[in-house]
Amino acid sequence: MRPLSPFYIVVFFILLALSIFFFHLPETGAIWITISFFTVLVFLHPLNGISFLLLTIPFFLGNPSKPYIFLQEIFLYGTGISLTIRRPWRRQEITFPLKIPLALFLLSACLSLPLNLRELLYTLWALPSREIFYQWLSGNPGLAIHSLRVLFNLLSAAALSLVFYKTLSDEVEPFLTRVIRAQAVWTALIAVTGFLLLWGYLPRGRTYASLSLVGIHEGAITAFAFNRQFLAQYLLLCLPLTIYLGLRQMSERKVAWLLAVVASILVSVFALAASMQRSVYIVLALQLGYLAVAYGRLLHVRKKILLLFYGSPLLIAAGLFLMDWTFFNQNFLQRLQLLGQIRDIRPALWGTAWAMFSFSPWLGIGLGRYYYFFPEFFPGLPGTWQQFNANRGNAHSVYVQLLAEQGIFGLLLFGILIGALLTLAGKGLARETQPDRKSLLLAVTASVTTWLVLGLFHHIAYDLRSLEIFFWIFFACLLILTRGLSPSFRPGRKILIGVLVLLAAAGGYQIKLIRDYPLGKNFQAGFYPWEKEPDGSRWRWMGRRAVACLETQPGTLLIECRAPLPEIEKKPQQVQMLVNNRVYRFSLGNRDWARIRIPSPEPRPPTVVLRLTTDYTINPAQAGGSRDQRDLGLQLREFQWEAP
Repeated sequence: MRPLSPFYIVVFFILLALSIFFFHLPETGAIWITISFFTVLVFLHPLNGISFLLLTIPFFLGNPSKPYIFLQEIFLYGTGISLTIRRPWRRQEITFPLKIPLALFLLSACLSLPLNLRELLYTLWALPSREIFYQWLSGNPGLAIHSLRVLFNLLSAAALSLVFYKTLSDEVEPFLTRVIRAQAVWTALIAVTGFLLLWGYLPRGRTYASLSLVGIHEGAITAFAFNRQFLAQYLLLCLPLTIYLGLRQMSERKVAWLLAVVASILVSVFALAASMQRSVYIVLALQLGYLAVAYGRLLHVRKKILLLFYGSPLLIAAGLFLMDWTFFNQNFLQRLQLLGQIRDIRPALWGTAWAMFSFSPWLGIGLGRYYYFFPEFFPGLPGTWQQFNANRGNAHSVYVQLLAEQGIFGLLLFGILIGALLTLAGKGLARETQPDRKSLLLAVTASVTTWLVLGLFHHIAYDLRSLEIFFWIFFACLLILTRGLSPSFRPGRKILIGVLVLLAAAGGYQIKLIRDYPLGKNFQAGFYPWEKEPDGSRWRWMGRRAVACLETQPGTLLIECRAPLPEIEKKPQQVQMLVNNRVYRFSLGNRDWARIRIPSPEPRPPTVVLRLTTDYTINPAQAGGSRDQRDLGLQLREFQWEAP
C-alpha cells in the first residue's frame, strides 16, 4: 500500500480547526482526535508519519517547556517505531553512507558528560521514576535531568533519519514532491491565519494545546508560534522547497498549481517581512542569491526566470514598503530605523560560551548545561549575569553552543559530518542527469544549508524540537537523492582508530573534571516543596530517598524529622542516613519530632553530602480520600548547625 496523499492531513486539520472555532471543541478532545488520526495514518503506512511530522511543525513552534509540546515526542517515536517494524525487506541491505561520521558525532555527544554529573546521578537515585519522566518531559534547562533530554532528542532524531533513509528508496522524488505540494498550501494557510491574528480579524487568546494564540510578538507576526523568529525560521526553511515546486509546475505547464505556488511564495515572503527579524532579511537575501546562481548554472533556467530571481530583492523591497505603508502603520520602516540602536546580546552570550570552552576544551561542559552554568562562567562582575537571565537559555548559535557544551571534538565532528553531507550533495548535483530530480536535490540542499546558516544566529535545534526533526528528515532525504551518485564517506582505518583513541582520552579527562567539580552548595533532590506551620516554622516531605549538599560548619548537624504516617505505631518507619559515607540508622515509631545530632566530620570538608532512605512510603491518593499523588515517607525541618 502506498502512502496517503499529505492533503488528507491538511484537510483533517482544517476540519479540526473549524470544529474548534465554531463548536469550541475542548483541548483534550482535539488532542485525542489528533493522536487517533496519527495512529491510523502510521498503521496504514509508516511514511505517513513523516508527512505528519513535517506538516505539523507550525503547531510546535515553541520550546519544550510550553504546554503540550511533548505531543511531538509521541508523533516522532510513533513514526520511528513504525518505520523500524514495517521497513520493507530487501535482499541486499542499504548502507548508510555517513554512518561513521554520524556514529563518531553521536559518540562525542554521549561522552560530553555534564560537569555536574554527580548531581544528575544523585537526582536519578533520589527521585521516583514518575518524577524523573515528568522532569525529562518538561524540558526545563535548569534541571539536572535536562542533559538526558538533550541527548535523547539528538539520538532519537538521528535514529529517525537512519530508519527513514533505509525505508525510502527510489520513490523519494514523488513522495517528497507530494509532501512539498501540501506543505506549500499549508504554509500559505498558516501565514494567512497569522495575518488575520495580527490585524485582529481573528480573536486572540493565550494558548490552545501546543499553539500560541497571541498572534503578535513585539509588533510582528507569529501565527501559532511562541516567538516571531520561530515562524520566520520555519518559513525560510520551506521557501526553497516551494520555489522548486513552482519551477516544476512551470515545466509541466500546470497553470492552476503554478498560480497557487506563486501565491504561497508571496504570502510567505510578506510573512517573513512582517516578522521584522534582522537575521531573516540577511538569510533571505543569501537564499535568493544562492538559488539564482545555482539554478542558472546547474539547470540552465531561462534568462527571463533568472532575471526575475535577480530582480526579486528589489521587487520584494518595494512590496514590503508598500505593504508596510498600507497595513502596518510604518512599523517595518520604524524598526529598520531602530536596528542600529538595538543592543545585541550575542557578544555576552558567546563570551560566556568561550569561558566554558576554556574550562573544558575537549568535550565541553556537558550537553544541555549552558543555561545551568551561565552564572558561573559569565565573564562580567558577580551578579551582572542576571541582566541576561531571560536570554541565557542558549548561546544563540548552534556552533558556539556546540563548542561550549561538546568542546572541540563535538564541533569538529559535527563539521566533518556536515562537510561530508554537503560534499555528497555537490557530487550528486554534478552527476544527476534528470532535471526534475536535480532541481529537487538543489532545493533540499538549499533548505538544509538555510538551516545551517540560521544556526549562525540562533540555536534553532535547541529552541525548537520541531526544526531539529526537520533537519534530520531532510538530512536523510539529501542522502537518498544522492544514492548511487556519490560514494560513501569512509575514513581510513588508522584515522578511525586514532579518532577513537583521542575520544577515549578526552573522555578520561572529562571524568577527571567531573570528579574534581564540586556539588552545588544548594543542591538537593528528593524533597517536596516547603510547607508552613501556624507558628511560622517550615517543614517538607521526602519520599523513598533524598539527598542534600550542605555547607559544613563547626559543631553538630541537627536533623529534626518525624513520620506522621497511618499506623506508624504498628509499623515504625526505618530511616538510614549516609553522611559522607558514614551510616546512621534510627527508627520512628510515633508522630513526634525526633532530633538527630551528627557531629561535623574531621577533618572538616567544605561540604557534607547527606543521603536519606526510608523503609516505605504511602501515597494518599492511592490510599483513598485524598488527591495528593505524592509518595510520602518522612517530614523534615530545615537542617541546622549547632555551635560546639
